[in-house]
Amino acid sequence: MGLVILVIPSNIKEVPFLKLGKFLTKILIITLPLIILIMAILPTDVVDIVENNVVPWAFELFQNDNGGKLETASSNELKKMYFMPNASTLLIGDGYYVNPLDTTRYYMDTDAGYMRHILYYGLLGSFMMCIIYIMIFFKIYQFSHTLGKSRALKLFSILLAAYFFISHVKGDLFLGADMPIKSLFFLLAILMMKSNIPPKLRIQGKLS
Repeated sequence: MGLVILVIPSNIKEVPFLKLGKFLTKILIITLPLIILIMAILPTDVVDIVENNVVPWAFELFQNDNGGKLETASSNELKKMYFMPNASTLLIGDGYYVNPLDTTRYYMDTDAGYMRHILYYGLLGSFMMCIIYIMIFFKIYQFSHTLGKSRALKLFSILLAAYFFISHVKGDLFLGADMPIKSLFFLLAILMMKSNIPPKLRIQGKLS
């Protein structure tokens, strides 16, 4: 998302390839020597952990032996966490976020965001929660007009909304992710303050 914002043209007629090329060149100049330096000073046991545990996990999607299917162990596990509860639970939920018999485990052993909300307050409560977030992102999109005519912030608000709703499939991003939620409301507060500044003062501030 950050890379898209950096290279998105402010004018639809602009081609961002040159900007992207310069950005990638700078990244390579910085990261390649840094990677070589880190690999040279890291202890052997740490290098072994990275090579044997981190790298295979990061590239599992492309290195699995599942007959050419693009899948991972975590995605297969995630599929099992979505199931059809009974009608009452589906509609209004059971009111449990954690297992009442074992508070160290989630209710019905599911770690998936949408499923956890459905089990807690059903489709009705989940729908209301989604509406709240849709309104927040719509406000961010509206307030982005106050910062100028650039399409970058408008696109960012759309990508940010997509990130929240897609990531919530895996984990509880709507209520359980502290930093993303704080960052979202911090961004909204900044845009609201900017929108309350009179246009003349904004222009004078830019000129000064």
